[in-house]
Amino acid sequence: MKRIIITLAAMFLCLGAAPAFAQNATTPSPRHFQVVFENSQVRVLHVYINAKDKTEPHELHDAVAVPLTDYDVKFTGADGKVTEAHRVAGQASWVPGGARVVEAGDKPAEAIVVELKTKK
Repeated sequence: MKRIIITLAAMFLCLGAAPAFAQNATTPSPRHFQVVFENSQVRVLHVYINAKDKTEPHELHDAVAVPLTDYDVKFTGADGKVTEAHRVAGQASWVPGGARVVEAGDKPAEAIVVELKTKK
């Protein structure tokens, strides 16, 4: 698990330094999401939500999220359905595409999200 975290951290540092991959106008909730890499297949986002803060409503494609910290989070879908989850640093999880608002619990939430652009 430490190898995954170290690899993701190295990827984030290397990709985050490239000015060509700066945040763009299509970034969801720009205060919380930073685009660190993008090509025709994926978009890699660094996500940071302060404790008790929440994102603006946004939409993502199907994605894989890898938490960089342990945190609790609440997802509110466009239909009003609320889902709560506990995330553990280094444990990847599937994030189905769709519209949502994300709210962090008592601790800040930080993750790398790899959003898939390819159609099913």
